Amino acid sequence: REGTPHLFLGRTGEEIFAFGGYGSRGPSNDLAAAPLCALKELLSATSAGIVVEKSSSSGPRRSSTASAASGATATGEPASAAEGAASDAAPAVQTADDDEPTDELAPRLEFSQVDARGAPPAPSYGATLTPLVDDELPGCEWLNLDEVQRCMSDAALVAQLPRGSAADASSLILVTGGYRSGGYRNESHDWSLGIVPPSATDSSDAAAQGFSSSSGFHPPPRTQQAQQPRRVYWTRPGPAFLDDGETRNSPTPRSNASAVFVPARFADALRYPKGYVMLFGGNVQRQASNTIDILDLSTFIWTCIESLPNAPTGRNSHSAVLMPDASEPGTRATVLIFGGANGGDIPRGGQDFEDFAAFDPRKMEWLGCASNDAVPGRAHVAVKIGRSVLFFGGGRNPTGALSAVDCQHLTELTPGQLASGLDSGASAFEMRSELLQSLSWKVLRSVGEGSPAPRAFHAAVSLAPAGVPVLLTYGGWHPRRGNFGDVWAAKLDAWDTSKSGGSVGQRAQKADQRFREVLALLEDQEEEDDDDYEERMAGPFVNIGGRLLPLNIFAQMVRSQVGAEEATRVLATLMRQAGGQEAGGQDQESDDEHEMEDNGDQESVDEEQVE
Repeated sequence: REGTPHLFLGRTGEEIFAFGGYGSRGPSNDLAAAPLCALKELLSATSAGIVVEKSSSSGPRRSSTASAASGATATGEPASAAEGAASDAAPAVQTADDDEPTDELAPRLEFSQVDARGAPPAPSYGATLTPLVDDELPGCEWLNLDEVQRCMSDAALVAQLPRGSAADASSLILVTGGYRSGGYRNESHDWSLGIVPPSATDSSDAAAQGFSSSSGFHPPPRTQQAQQPRRVYWTRPGPAFLDDGETRNSPTPRSNASAVFVPARFADALRYPKGYVMLFGGNVQRQASNTIDILDLSTFIWTCIESLPNAPTGRNSHSAVLMPDASEPGTRATVLIFGGANGGDIPRGGQDFEDFAAFDPRKMEWLGCASNDAVPGRAHVAVKIGRSVLFFGGGRNPTGALSAVDCQHLTELTPGQLASGLDSGASAFEMRSELLQSLSWKVLRSVGEGSPAPRAFHAAVSLAPAGVPVLLTYGGWHPRRGNFGDVWAAKLDAWDTSKSGGSVGQRAQKADQRFREVLALLEDQEEEDDDDYEERMAGPFVNIGGRLLPLNIFAQMVRSQVGAEEATRVLATLMRQAGGQEAGGQDQESDDEHEMEDNGDQESVDEEQVE
């Protein structure tokens, strides 16, 4: 299939799903599921130079295979290679000690159709699909099914939905838009939320393990999959029409847009207490756009936001990734938009873009933009593994390149950096653009002879949340080679901490460890007694981008980012700019400023007074 089909991991991490795209019968809206057990067993074991021995465990037969994965480079950039397994006919593979192909089968993904109930989205291609999961949290946290049921009006469908442990283990996805007709015509305003209960085996295993709604990708035991029909329940929660009674509650008709789930912890908690889904760009009436649609997940009401200041050029067939802040991964994140094109004829028209932009999902504003010739053009795929984003394929003349950008240094500018830059005459947008421009890009080389053919309009998913550092890609299209039906796995360096060089796997482990430490710190802070809490939350208050924070809390945040000494200087400067030192008067303030200029790195302000 081509036309941008989709792959996503099920909630247990033991299944993979394929949805939609453009197939032999045209636009589609079907869903298929396949167990990952055999593939995960192979991919989690293979690494650079390691030969996988023959296994007698359950699952499809497979041969001893020399992994096509590379180690890390000396610069610490992610390294990768691909090894493939075709979906229509599994290819023969080679052992490390025999140049002749073996007659045993490589691991296969055996997909089976999932029966649709309720109100599925209209068949289309170029649609968006968004798993409603916060995959940065340890264990991953999905949107609670209760929140969806609360906004559903179809009582008959509600009665069919899973209950208990099956509800807690269900996967939730959102599908929007796409083209309804061939020739890249007729953009759709349709949308639907899919609820996929676990298989009968997974459900019983989840119940036995006390599976909860916050346990995400904790896989159940790898038992044989139950041969029972699978179902997906489709619904459009929320009102059918908006308050005026005439405007339909739906997104802007658009195709080949990007969609990102923004969890509540990264959003404005007052406006979006359950988080939201953000649609950006795509073609609207065959013209590339840069507008945004927001689905509020507390009410399931759609809102269109016209082009914002500093928005990137209108585009379609781009990618979007939510990347948590390196210094505050629990509360801050950035939406990154990569590449795309601007043609009405999506595969052939317009020009490819080599730029990328950053968006603040809490303040709802564009932060900066940059460019790099390694940014893929239209119809590529992008997945996040650790603090890297990996890209494959895409372009008007489709490529088979695999590239990556290291987002380790992508973080919000500190108050001191902002103050210093503003004093020098630079705008906040310009400073953040410089930060984006400094990110490190690399084109990755595959090890071994096997690699997928160049393609565009394909699907991809990261298996990292399921414990395997792999980019899995499926299908796609090439103007001279037609449509593809194969599946390839880009196997990254193993999660082996003994390997040196800062591999993708190691960076993902370290990022996860840092985030766990942040969560532990937050939990410790929540356990403090009520008197201390009330004292910390007392005024005076500071207005930070429209959010009121107690000065105590703001001072603590600044100290955690820049250290006590620098925080004292920054806070004193900010208070002086706000006229906070009334006792000293203007003359004393001027004298203090001259003293700061003379002493350079010394600030004669008591830290307790600043607090």
